[in-house]
Amino acid sequence: MTTYRTFAVILKATALTVFLVGITPLHAQELGKLDLEAVEVQVTEVIGQRVFAGTDEVGIVSDVSLDGNGQINKIRVRTASPLGFGERFIEIHPPAFTLLREAVVLDLSPSEVDQVPSANVNNERTSDAEK
Repeated sequence: MTTYRTFAVILKATALTVFLVGITPLHAQELGKLDLEAVEVQVTEVIGQRVFAGTDEVGIVSDVSLDGNGQINKIRVRTASPLGFGERFIEIHPPAFTLLREAVVLDLSPSEVDQVPSANVNNERTSDAEK
């Protein structure tokens, strides 16, 4: 009877050790890991959303920029030029925008959006041209 209890205790301790050792490295690895699939889903959901300044639609999200934690730290919006000829791209940084389920709302008025400077669409090409 004593042998059976000793064996049961050793078996339980071994099973618990294997269980904890098996899970701990996996769990520790995932704590600092960026969930790239979730980030990709978020980015694809935001790109193409309509952008509103107040109740006026002012453009469409054309691109986003992420920080090291996978959070959106800048959106690029395709909007009409202030004079109404063509379109231009502007960059908006948080907290000047709010991401909603179906749209992005800016904390700017339509006239303030018109005053945002145009973003450089081809950063590398412009830099090469200036050299």
